[in-house]
Amino acid sequence: MISYHAITESIWKLGISRENPLLVALDQDQMQDIKGGVATFMGAVLASVDNMLIPTFTLQTMVVPQSGPQNNAIVYGSNKEENLSAKIFTPDLPVEPVYQQAKDILATYPATLRSGHPIYSFFGLGLDIALLKQTNENPYAPIQNLAEMDGWILMMENSLKKNFAVHTAEMTAGRKQFTRWALTPDGIAACLHSPGCSRGFHKLLYYIKDELNSFPIGKYEWFAMPIKSMIQTAAALINEDAFALLCNDLKCRKCNAVREDVRSQVVNEWQREK
Repeated sequence: MISYHAITESIWKLGISRENPLLVALDQDQMQDIKGGVATFMGAVLASVDNMLIPTFTLQTMVVPQSGPQNNAIVYGSNKEENLSAKIFTPDLPVEPVYQQAKDILATYPATLRSGHPIYSFFGLGLDIALLKQTNENPYAPIQNLAEMDGWILMMENSLKKNFAVHTAEMTAGRKQFTRWALTPDGIAACLHSPGCSRGFHKLLYYIKDELNSFPIGKYEWFAMPIKSMIQTAAALINEDAFALLCNDLKCRKCNAVREDVRSQVVNEWQREK
């Protein structure tokens, strides 16, 4: 079993210091191998850093309208039954179990806050300035602010599939993202710059290998690096290659929408130069 001491040692060995605000990507499966589970993990992290942030996403608030923007990787008018069961976002709306446990532990501390995005909210300790800047037009504001504070990301696996920082890089690079809709107490809200597909994000690992610290813990390996470096590297890669980090599934609706958008931009540029 992974002990409290092993976790604190790992955080130190990964290069994370107390003054670095920390974005934590949890893994449900690994918690069963930690003695004391989420409580031990969170206790060790909170003993190692002063400020931290976790995602508290609520996809159960999403609805699909009858119509909307073109090339939006969505079938309008679908999900009628799911629309009826969609939940209205509130600050207390439950999230994925591992993050719910982490959130409940964080909530026992003073100076905690959950941002108000109806789909992509975050819960943080001592990071109100980052959380309050999140809007329905910019879901990535907490990550952007953490990057400017020399924040780091701690990952319990290196697939990058659940890494919101890479989606932040897509927005930074001007890559096409999507509009989604969610239920709020004030009605249905449009949420801009919703992320695309993340199944191709593993391709970024080659480019960040020199900055991505790793450390074995139990039968696993954890990873960490500065958020700003991850965003800058991913954005530079996308700017150099507009198709970078897309997945290889030719039926992927989101990646194909990005490809169509890139081709459209190329054609428009070519026509302007004629």
